[in-house]
Amino acid sequence: MNVAEMYRIPWRKDDNPNGWVEVTTQCQLDCPGCYRALDDGQEASPDDKLLELKRDFDTHVEIRNIQTLSIAGGEPLLFPLLDDFISYVRSKGVAPRLFTNAVQLTEKRLRRLARAGCAEVIIHASLWQNRLEPNTLDELLTLKAKYCDLFRAVGGVRLGFIEPAMRSNLANFEVLFRFYQRNADVVGNVVFTTFKDAYGGPTGEHVPVAEISEKIEECYGTRPCAYIPKTYHPETVAWLLNVAVLRNGEVVGQIDKDEYETIQEMYRVATGKYMFTPDTSCFVLPSEDASPSRPSPPADGADGRRQALDYQIVSIVDSPQMLDDGRVDMCDSCPDAILYKGELVPKCILDKIKNGLRVVIPR
Repeated sequence: MNVAEMYRIPWRKDDNPNGWVEVTTQCQLDCPGCYRALDDGQEASPDDKLLELKRDFDTHVEIRNIQTLSIAGGEPLLFPLLDDFISYVRSKGVAPRLFTNAVQLTEKRLRRLARAGCAEVIIHASLWQNRLEPNTLDELLTLKAKYCDLFRAVGGVRLGFIEPAMRSNLANFEVLFRFYQRNADVVGNVVFTTFKDAYGGPTGEHVPVAEISEKIEECYGTRPCAYIPKTYHPETVAWLLNVAVLRNGEVVGQIDKDEYETIQEMYRVATGKYMFTPDTSCFVLPSEDASPSRPSPPADGADGRRQALDYQIVSIVDSPQMLDDGRVDMCDSCPDAILYKGELVPKCILDKIKNGLRVVIPR
C-alpha cells in the first residue's frame, strides 16, 4: 500500500468538513469494545440538552468550516428532540448525518428523519453486538436487507453501514461485500473500524489497515484513491477510501486518485468547503473516453430505460495509537473531533480524556 499512489486529503483542524456531537449517552445495546462508556446517571433535560447541542454545533460551524454534522450517542434515536436538532442543523446549510444501531428505526421514524432534513444514516449492525437470535451471518444479512428495503421505500436519505473489522469476522467479508454490491442502489457508504487492544478492544482481534484493504481490493477489484495519514507518522494510513462505480450491482470501475482530488476541489470552489457527506452528482466527471477507472456511459436496458451508475464509498478508519513518549497518534486533523470543555478532542478517546489523558489535535 503506497500512499504516493493516493490523494492525501488536505483537511485541517480549522478547515474540516465534519463535526461530531453526541446527543445522549443512553443506549439499548452494550457492545463489547465500544469506545464510549454508557452513562446510567441523570442526563440534562431534553430542552437544556438541545440548547447545548445547538451551541456546540454553532461552534463547529464557526471554528471548523463543516459541511456535515455527525450525530451520535449513545443511541441518538433515544433523544426525544432529535428531529428538532436535525432541522436546526439543516437550516444552517449543513448536512445532518446520523449514527444509529437502528433498533428503533421504523418506516414512520425514517420518514420523520427525512422530513427533518437528515441527509445520511449510518447503521451499526454486526455480529459482535450479539443482538440477533440466532446470531449468524444469515440473520445479520436478513437484518441489513430489511434496512435496505426500508430506505428504498422512503427515499431521499443516504444509507451506510459501519462495523468493526476484526480477525474473527474477516472471513465474512466476501459475503458482506457481495451483499453491499447487490444493494448499491441504496447503500452508498460502507465503513470498517479497527480495534486496538490498548483502547478497550477485544484482545487479539486487531487487523492492520493494509490487510483490510487487500480484502476490499480482492472483493471489489478497486484500489484506494484517497487517505488521511496519522498525525505523527504521515507515512501511516489512518483513513483509507475506495470509491467503487457499480451498475446493476456489478463493479464496473472506480474513482481514482486524480478524480477524487478533482471532486474535492470542484466542491470546494463551489461551496467554500470540503465534502464529507458525498454529493454523488459531483462523481460524474467530464470524460471523452471510457477508461479502466471511468466506465462508459450507462447503456439503455432491455426495457429502454437508462441504467444508472451507483457510487459506493468503502472506507477503513484506524483507531489511535499510544506512542512511547505519551503522545497519541491519531487521524491527522481528526475528522471526528468533538467539543469537550471548549476544546476539539478525538471522540473515540473522549472517555480517556475525561479520565485525565491529555490530547491535543495539533493542526
